Amino acid sequence: LFNCYLWFGRAIGSPVQPHSGGGAIAARESAISIEDCHLEGNSAVGPSPIGGAIAVDGKCTISALRSVFIRNAVSIEGVAGAGGAIHALTDSSIVSCGFFGNWVRVVGSGRASGGAALLGDTDIIGSVFSGNSVYASPLAGSAFGGALYAAPGVTVSSCSFAGNFATALQSAGSAIYAASTASIPLTNSILWD
Repeated sequence: LFNCYLWFGRAIGSPVQPHSGGGAIAARESAISIEDCHLEGNSAVGPSPIGGAIAVDGKCTISALRSVFIRNAVSIEGVAGAGGAIHALTDSSIVSCGFFGNWVRVVGSGRASGGAALLGDTDIIGSVFSGNSVYASPLAGSAFGGALYAAPGVTVSSCSFAGNFATALQSAGSAIYAASTASIPLTNSILWD
C-alpha cells in the first residue's frame, strides 16, 4: 500500500469466532508493505481481539515506512486483547512511523497489552510513540505496555516514547513492557513523561 488512507474499519468477534483483528488489514502468510499511509480510527472488538488497524497471523511479514497510526483501538469484552494499532509476532520492520493515541481497553478482569503495538521479531527505527494506553479494571484487570508490548526479537533504535500509560490493578511498562522471555536492545532512544 502506498500513500493510502485507511479510516474507521472495524473487525468484530463473537463467542463463536473470538479472535477478531485487523480493522483495516488482516493478513495470513503474506507480505505487507505500507508506505506513507495514514491509518486512523480502526478497531477490533470482541472476546479476544487483536490489532485494531493491522493483525497478522502465520508467516506474514510487515514493512511499515513513514506511516501514521492514530486512535486505533482494541476493545475487549472477554479475556484478553492486544495491539491497539498493530499485532504482529512475525519478521517485521517499522521505520519512521508515528503512533498517536492508540489504545487497548478491557471490560472486567481481563488483560490488555500493547496500546500501540504488540510485536515480536521486529526492528523499530526512528519512530514516535505518544499518548498510547492500555487500561483494565482497577479492581481486577491487568495492563502491560502502554505503547509497546515486546515479545522476543524486538529491537528499538532512535525512537521517542512520551505520555504513554498502563492503568490497571496489575500494570507495568507505561512505555515498553518486555515479555518474560524477551531481551530488548534499546539504543539512542528517549523515554519520558
